[in-house]
Amino acid sequence: MGQTLPGAQIPCLDINTEKKIVEERLRQLHTLNSTPKQITSAMKDLGIERAKLHGWPNTYSFTKAMGEMMILEEMKGKDYKLVIIRPSIVTSTFREPFPGWIEGLRTIDALFAAYGKGKLTFFLADPQCTVDMIPGDMVVNSMLTAIARHSTDQLSPDFVIYHVGSSKRNPIYTHHIKSLVYQYLRKKPFLDNRGKPIKVGAELKLLSSMTSFHRHVKIRSLSFLKIAQYFEDKTVFISGATGFLAKLFLEKILRIQPKVKKIFLLIRETPEKSVEQRLHDEVLSLELFRVVKEEFDSNGAGGLLEKLVPISGDVSLENLGIIESRVREEIWREVNIIVNSAGTTKFNERYDVALGINAMGSMHVQHFARKCSKLEMLLHVSTAYVHGMSAEVIPEVPFHMGQTLPGAQIPCLDIHKEKKIVEERLRQLHTLNSTPKQITSALKELGMERATLHGWPNTYVFTKAMGEMMIMDEMKGKDYKLIIMRPSVITSTYVEPFPGWIEGLRTVDAIFASYGKGKLTFFLADPQSIVDMIPGDMVVNAMVAAIARHSNDQPSPNYFVIYHVGSSKRNPIYLQDVASLAYQYFRKKPVLDNRGKPIKMGTELKLLSSITSFRRHVTIRSLPFVKILKLLNMIFCHKFERSYTNSSRALYYSLRLAEFYKPYSLFQGIFDDANTESLRMTTRKYNSNIDMFGFDPKCIQWEEYLMNAHFPGVFMYLRE
Repeated sequence: MGQTLPGAQIPCLDINTEKKIVEERLRQLHTLNSTPKQITSAMKDLGIERAKLHGWPNTYSFTKAMGEMMILEEMKGKDYKLVIIRPSIVTSTFREPFPGWIEGLRTIDALFAAYGKGKLTFFLADPQCTVDMIPGDMVVNSMLTAIARHSTDQLSPDFVIYHVGSSKRNPIYTHHIKSLVYQYLRKKPFLDNRGKPIKVGAELKLLSSMTSFHRHVKIRSLSFLKIAQYFEDKTVFISGATGFLAKLFLEKILRIQPKVKKIFLLIRETPEKSVEQRLHDEVLSLELFRVVKEEFDSNGAGGLLEKLVPISGDVSLENLGIIESRVREEIWREVNIIVNSAGTTKFNERYDVALGINAMGSMHVQHFARKCSKLEMLLHVSTAYVHGMSAEVIPEVPFHMGQTLPGAQIPCLDIHKEKKIVEERLRQLHTLNSTPKQITSALKELGMERATLHGWPNTYVFTKAMGEMMIMDEMKGKDYKLIIMRPSVITSTYVEPFPGWIEGLRTVDAIFASYGKGKLTFFLADPQSIVDMIPGDMVVNAMVAAIARHSNDQPSPNYFVIYHVGSSKRNPIYLQDVASLAYQYFRKKPVLDNRGKPIKMGTELKLLSSITSFRRHVTIRSLPFVKILKLLNMIFCHKFERSYTNSSRALYYSLRLAEFYKPYSLFQGIFDDANTESLRMTTRKYNSNIDMFGFDPKCIQWEEYLMNAHFPGVFMYLRE
């Protein structure tokens, strides 16, 4: 009686004093007319406080220890026997009356239940800590056995204590249970309120010390409570400001944070239009910005144009082509965040153009960034397809300078040498007095040739990979943070600011748009190939969340993180399913021809899963038909001119399209998104309005999205 534990601040435990302290505190609370809720809270605090003073961690174990002291004290001189059973964590039944029966959640159960429900992603726990668990029926069996065992004993002393647990005889460790729970929940996930499975992204992160736990909370979680709040009074610089993704990003920032200080927009001036005209005509006049403009007009947050500063420039040039030193110095002095979304996405772009924008442009942005005295973050938009034709799970890892891909005919990529090759080819073409068309054609061929030599399928992804290499190489020793965002195929908006908004045709759109127009009846594509698509607003949400998430991280040399933003791992859809939905859509809402008549669909687009089958189809089905039409046209004095021309063009178009999109229509890779999933879970955990910042592809109902938002959006854009 009176014993305390090591670390106690009071040398002796007086249970009667504890009882009086409780009575006195209750009297005080009633005198203050405290509510039942206030009384409960105060008494809970008192229990924990008194427990810690005496060396116990909580009220439960403190009062159970008191119970043992009192029962042993009262036992003195009695003529019956006392058995004290001390089980560890009592879990569900092992065998009797049947396995798995339980009521309530014990210590470890509550932890992993919260993890399975998506409420917990990290926890303070030593991975090597033994989890002492014992099934409930085993505890009961030990109780019955102890009673029977000591029923006829002459106990001396008059009591016996039994520990009933597993740590000594058959230990299991925290990291083992964590792994088993992850495997279980992957197979049998919890269901949310709508009956949909809650998918776990990664195993529960265990932090083995208070220091690491507090660091994680500070850096990863609590600093992330308000995404929109981070952008208040910030100055942002956006390159490629007239591009599809940049417009969505600009609209998002203006909508969620009207108190953003200033946004510099880098726009190329053209002979026909100034940057101010381009900003008005190609950005602000779009339906996309209607809601934002109305909000700025109504909430008195200052005029929209006061926030936006269009800057004439070009990322392919040093200092981003910003000529006026006054403007450059203003940006260097004020900007907090740079978003580099400039890029050309044409697969067979002229090599000089793609190299200048996608590769050298990234280096120029990096050079510009290091002169910004208040810079916190540089976000660079790349593409998930920089890894070429890999048929594996593709990790979120960086490129290293000089790296080539499997199948390359050249062991090392020398970007400066590539620049010289382009310059030399241009000199040759000008010496030969080549026409602009000939120069364009030659430089397109050069880009594809150099890409293939180094293992990439086309000029676009080749130069985007170079851009990553250069921006990473220039990052060395810098004290700001770099985020590389790698979206897959970006499609129309899913929700914000309204579903179905799009500009331009992405990979899969071009194929099915041609099909809807009657230009395409067959295509080189594996029906089982995953079409990795992600709506544009989800990409922007990931960008915004990533910037806010890393805002309070301590900058260090070579600080970077890469995010894959796609759907192939979490919510895949296959080409054959997209083809089927496209067929259904065009049957209901056919495209109109030049005469305003509907182009009727005959059958679904025929997908040919190999080069061999594709060539066979062309040789047997298409080419003979075109040759027959050509012959008939000659015999009947051009009577079949229109049919022959259309069929010939359609065949040529099919072959050309197949060549362009082969790397994607036969693609077998899956983009790992472990980093992005971690970002999603943090966003979900610490932001109440998760719909405003959602980028989880699992929520996409593909049929509903494609039929009601994406396909209508694509063809509205085509009509415009």
